[in-house]
Amino acid sequence: MESEGCISEVLCFLKYNFDKLVASELKSTLVGFYNDDELMKAKETLVSAVTKVFRDLDRASEVPRLPKRTGDNK
Repeated sequence: MESEGCISEVLCFLKYNFDKLVASELKSTLVGFYNDDELMKAKETLVSAVTKVFRDLDRASEVPRLPKRTGDNK
């Protein structure tokens, strides 16, 4: 199966390191390297892609609600 190119550096990092690092290492690496704007843009891109897949499968009502995080601990 041919893979599409990554549209986000953050998502590309996650794709290739998700199974190599434990969650705490992954989180600290992401927060330490990328700024808030890059992380929020990656989340928006991912949520948009997941929503599109659910709509294409006629299961739009099953898309989980993902709240926007605000504050210092987002």
